Amino acid sequence: MGVEPYHKVGQGANMDYITCPNCGRQNPIGASFCASCGTQMGAVTPEPQVVPPVQTGQGSAARQHIVAAIQGRTQTDALYPTWWVILPLLAWVVSLFLGIFYWPLMLVGSILGLIIYAFLAYKLTERINNHIHRELSLRYNLIVYIKEKAAEQYRQQAIAPQVAAMESINLEASYKEQEHSALGFAILALIPIVNLYVLYVLTKFTGPHDQRWNAFTQNAQYCFQQMGMGVMAPSWRTIPERSFLIYFLLTVLTGLFLFYWLWKLIDDPNDHFATQWQFEDSLMMQLR
Repeated sequence: MGVEPYHKVGQGANMDYITCPNCGRQNPIGASFCASCGTQMGAVTPEPQVVPPVQTGQGSAARQHIVAAIQGRTQTDALYPTWWVILPLLAWVVSLFLGIFYWPLMLVGSILGLIIYAFLAYKLTERINNHIHRELSLRYNLIVYIKEKAAEQYRQQAIAPQVAAMESINLEASYKEQEHSALGFAILALIPIVNLYVLYVLTKFTGPHDQRWNAFTQNAQYCFQQMGMGVMAPSWRTIPERSFLIYFLLTVLTGLFLFYWLWKLIDDPNDHFATQWQFEDSLMMQLR
């Protein structure tokens, strides 16, 4: 079933915005929910469906935003080394070793391990926030660009189901993928029991996010192909949704499973970024 257009038709490069009454974020006119906090924006009367004069060449605003979003991935999609997971382990091993000679040093080593864990929580949360912000711009402008290109070629009806699916995925992602305070999560990571919430949020993000992006790019690929553009979405096995409960129980039972858990929190986004970049590279070749 289709969804209401996510942007106001006919605005072109001079896109108007409405401000979220809850968090103050600017959202495109026509957005049903705030892209930042998910607050319902209220009904907006749609304009008559007309085919506006479009510009899909080098000067297209949507194209420029797409290029900027892709080029910005070097600042947002950080590939962290998986060997980082051994840092907390080394801290605790050192604390046990020092505790053999002088037991108060064991406490110092344990505190150091918590600080390293908090650092990991900060970096992983910051990476997710940056990626959410970049991909939000990329998805939205891809939809706008595809609509512009389709209008130019009178192909709107041929890709209408795929565009509707992309808009639905974009709306779902905008609502469900919320940014969190990296500093706040680092502080929470220092507090026993409470720090489980940090693990929960980080664990539950990448799998559903990767599956949504995969579905979005498959629809985008079809649209581009219908318009004579060879943009290829790689076929990949999506990252599975990790079970927080299972991972938690295995950590309680074994202790050392925590380090595998941390490894997946680092490596899963790395895999997602690497695959997403393949689609973006193919897209950039067509935008030149």
